[in-house]
Amino acid sequence: MSIPAEPTPNRNQRLLSTHLSPSVATAIVLLARDCGLQSVLKRALYELVRTDGFGQTLDSSISVSGPCDQLSAEDYRLLVKARERLISLWMSVAAPSFPPFQDTSVYRNVLHSIPSVSQPSTAIRRSLFMTYTNDPLCGLEKLVKLPWEAPSTLDGLEGKGLNYCHSCAKVRRVFWETRRKEWWADFGQVVGC
Repeated sequence: MSIPAEPTPNRNQRLLSTHLSPSVATAIVLLARDCGLQSVLKRALYELVRTDGFGQTLDSSISVSGPCDQLSAEDYRLLVKARERLISLWMSVAAPSFPPFQDTSVYRNVLHSIPSVSQPSTAIRRSLFMTYTNDPLCGLEKLVKLPWEAPSTLDGLEGKGLNYCHSCAKVRRVFWETRRKEWWADFGQVVGC
C-alpha cells in the first residue's frame, strides 16, 4: 500500500481523500516509529485522529504490557492533543466568536474581509460541521468544493449555488485551501512530524 508522505503540489488536492483502515494506520505508525520513517508517520497519525477511538480497541484480555499492534501511551497522548487542536480550529470556523457589543465599523470591515460560513446568506448546513468534527482537513476540502457561485454557473452536482460572484467564490476557495495547508502544518507540529 502506498502512503503519500508530505503534500506536494500535484498530490496536495488528494492527500487525505482516501481513508486507511485503523488497523493499517496503526501498523504504519508502529513500523514508522521502529524504522524512523517520518515521511509516512504524519499521514498515518492523521488517519487515526479522524477515526473514532483513534482506531484502538480496548480488550480486557490484553496483558498489562499490551499487544504489539497497539499504539504507545505517548502516541495516544499525541493523538488526543492533535484532535483537540484540530477541533478547536474547526469550531472557530463553524462558530466564530463575536464581540459582546454592537458591530463597530472596524469590526464590520474585518468580518466582511474573511470568508465566513456562519453568515446566514451562505446557507451552509450545520451537518457539514458535525460530519467533519474529527476530520477537519477533509471538512476544509469540502468547503473549497462548495458551490460558491450563483446557481446559473453550476452543473448541479453540489446542489444550489451560494450566489457569490466568480471573484468572491475564488477568494473563498483560496481562503479555505490556505487554511487546510496551514492546519496540516499545525497538525504536523503537534505530532512532531
